[in-house]
Amino acid sequence: MLDDPMLPDKIHFTDLELDPESVLTPRKMFDGTYPASWVRHQFDLPMEAYGHLRNIDRWIEANLEGRWGSYSVYTFGAVTFVIAFERVTDAVMFRLQGGEQSWREQPSKFR
Repeated sequence: MLDDPMLPDKIHFTDLELDPESVLTPRKMFDGTYPASWVRHQFDLPMEAYGHLRNIDRWIEANLEGRWGSYSVYTFGAVTFVIAFERVTDAVMFRLQGGEQSWREQPSKFR
């Protein structure tokens, strides 16, 4: 929970109850290092996939619930994508839903 005394413990919207931290904290973690407790999943894609990490992030945002962070590592002839998931269940669901390839199926204005 956030430690700000000015924030309420709960937020209500017509029978919908939310944790303020989930509303005020973005799901994608951009800055800093990812906690060691977060589960990492990595996979290689051809160099042509360079620049599509944001599409993978969009797919995760649309299909999974928890927080995550992502980055890429460039190797000889391939790009290794590394995704750090806060919860093990999100990492498992990423694999079960075919996240390594499914992100290609969603329309993107950046392709």
